[in-house]
Amino acid sequence: MRPFTRIFPLGLFALGLHGCGSVPIDDQRSDSRLFKPTGVIEGTVLYQGPRPCSRNGHIVGTLIILVFDRRNPPPPGGLAATAINFGVVLGDRLFANEPRNPGSETYCPAENGFTETVSAGASFAISPMDAGSYMVQAFYDLKGEFLPGFKIRNLPRAGDLGGGYLDTEDAQKNASNPNYTPKFIPVDIGLPDSEPTDGSIPTFHIPSQGFVRDNVSVTVGQPLSLTRPYAWPEGAQFAAQTSGLTPVVTMPQDWHIPAPSFGNTNAAGYQARFKAITLNFGVPPEEVANAVDPKQPFHFQIQGGGFRQWKSVWPDGRIRLVPEQTTSDAIQIPDIWPQVVFSKLSELAAAADPQSLVAAGSSHEPIVIVQGLTLFDGSILSTLGTPATPSALKPTVTAMIRPSVLCFDADTTGTTEAEKVVLGIRRGGVLVTPFKQGEGGGGQQEDILNEAVVLANLAARGIKVTAIKYACLPTGKYAINVVYPTGQAWTLPNEAGSCASTEGTTDLINLSCPSKPRNILFSQGTQSVLEITAGTDCAGTRAVPPECLPR
Repeated sequence: MRPFTRIFPLGLFALGLHGCGSVPIDDQRSDSRLFKPTGVIEGTVLYQGPRPCSRNGHIVGTLIILVFDRRNPPPPGGLAATAINFGVVLGDRLFANEPRNPGSETYCPAENGFTETVSAGASFAISPMDAGSYMVQAFYDLKGEFLPGFKIRNLPRAGDLGGGYLDTEDAQKNASNPNYTPKFIPVDIGLPDSEPTDGSIPTFHIPSQGFVRDNVSVTVGQPLSLTRPYAWPEGAQFAAQTSGLTPVVTMPQDWHIPAPSFGNTNAAGYQARFKAITLNFGVPPEEVANAVDPKQPFHFQIQGGGFRQWKSVWPDGRIRLVPEQTTSDAIQIPDIWPQVVFSKLSELAAAADPQSLVAAGSSHEPIVIVQGLTLFDGSILSTLGTPATPSALKPTVTAMIRPSVLCFDADTTGTTEAEKVVLGIRRGGVLVTPFKQGEGGGGQQEDILNEAVVLANLAARGIKVTAIKYACLPTGKYAINVVYPTGQAWTLPNEAGSCASTEGTTDLINLSCPSKPRNILFSQGTQSVLEITAGTDCAGTRAVPPECLPR
């Protein structure tokens, strides 16, 4: 049964209600003082978990509700870097009748022997919302660490509780499955323009009187045992830098790798022909004190932590192989967690973005993605024996860097900038790699990609590719993203590693920001990127395809 939806004249909220009688709605104006009709998501949240922490007579935590476009969910299922919108339910309102610690120290009952489960609920509303189809994720921020505008504090941590508007019965059945992806219930805002017969998501429009989506029941109660995959790359220690801003890994835009059969006869030699990056958990030893200091803004959850690695599987239990492979290949390399993905940083925003935080992706600049190949214990041969359940804590993760990119151009039929990007991703992109053939196991030239297999395997992962082009890759700097199936992720570079323009030019001698004094963590800064550099044979038909370049 479809959840109940009601349409409501949102213009009344802007005009106010004064006395009885009708209120005229002026919807004929064409100047900037006329607010266009928008949507609202309304519903309730249900929390089921440990008793909340408190301090100074107030509940410390907050319940965060994140709204994503269904056509582009966050990793690992999509490419969304931020939520379309979000709402909060303050702990004091959610736990109106819960006892509070009056003292200045944070008191958490679960850390003091009180392990019972409690339930609490409240209403919420999120607006304004553009027309579209959305998924609603949520988590309870147990220690009050959430700051939506900062990559270092915008996602759940270990100890937080996850959930959303989802199929709770299915989630309970799969509570112990480390690969489980919740089945989120669609939240449609507006009226559909058509009813597609192919199962695709239709486009929507907001009627003139606005639109309210009612009865969205958000449930939060799944404890998150993993920390975020905090990382710093080899080569990013301050003492090891010569210029201070040298990228930790570079790859020419026409890097040539062997054909897969080369690896069947010499796995170690095949691995050596790839560029690779090794990520260490946490931060370098000299930065740990600052990273965990409660007086600093970072609040990293790294002490005693590490990466956990395990095989990724399909919902039917089959092991997922890397996209290049089939079950008939001699060496079957499993796809494993955490995933390592490189996303191109915006060239157009670079001048105003000293921290290198803005990812490419707009109507003027395509999204460009490089998918890494995560290795278990640093080698292809070890990866063949990756465990099916999360491993013991690992201090490092190594990823081979595929010399290929996925480029997604914006679709100009979208009405907003975000929708243009989302529609472009769902319309499909191009896969670009420099060479069609490479050295095979017997020394002969063979196809590097089995095009049909790659396209089918990417499609099964929700990545639509409309063409494969053999050409050079777009040059530039690429952020490093480390992702777990829970959606917990870590991105380099981030705010911890350098100063924003309002904080002054980063002081690399004192590792601080001069205008608004704070420390920086050098390992998290602008040198912690992949840079794709100019190649030697990238003219004519081998030039970077236009789908991968800014307009």
